[in-house]
Amino acid sequence: MQPAPYYPQAATWELTQTEAFLARVYRWMAIGLGVTGFVAAGVSALPELMTMLYGTGLIWGVLILQVVLALAFTPLARTVSPPVAGGLFVLYAGLTGVGLSGLFWVYTGASLATAFLITAGTFTAMSAYGLLTKKSLASWGSFLLMGLVGVILASVVNLFLGSPMVSWIASVAGVVVFTGLIAYDTQMLKDMAPQLGENGAVQGALVLYLDFINVFLRLLQLFGSRRD
Repeated sequence: MQPAPYYPQAATWELTQTEAFLARVYRWMAIGLGVTGFVAAGVSALPELMTMLYGTGLIWGVLILQVVLALAFTPLARTVSPPVAGGLFVLYAGLTGVGLSGLFWVYTGASLATAFLITAGTFTAMSAYGLLTKKSLASWGSFLLMGLVGVILASVVNLFLGSPMVSWIASVAGVVVFTGLIAYDTQMLKDMAPQLGENGAVQGALVLYLDFINVFLRLLQLFGSRRD
């Protein structure tokens, strides 16, 4: 029995398909971060709008809508057209920008820029690791999930305790967990690329976008300088 013939062009096509998929993921993620930054800066520059958001409690409605959209995004993205999926992602990024607008009034511009640059560097390194490592990161999944649950529970409990120590521990743990998730999620997207289409790229962008935002927020909590 002769071995099956090997077609180099088939392997090349699959590799190119994976690269094209990941390029779409990173492109959408960059768009999302850009929209979030633009909206956050724009809203923070309008005192009347900030007063309406934070003085009347409207910001809580924005945050609830943001959570609802995040939970509904994956089911919706499986059924809608690529442009609609992209629009939903941009809408989510915009709502996140509104939710983060208060950071410009709490932290100095230097702190925001530093946290963003450190997060960008961390993301680049960990995402590259997820792409290039030959080691499967599947075993990280259960550990990271438990860590994520722990961070969420600690954060919720600390809403009532108001403990600086618990806040510090939750922030450090959050940096570790979401940094690991960057590599884990990147490798997962790379492995699943042949099975996913344009909507899958938008879903993947949301996953990495959330990892990035969470690392950024926790670094800001740990090292950010507050305005006087």
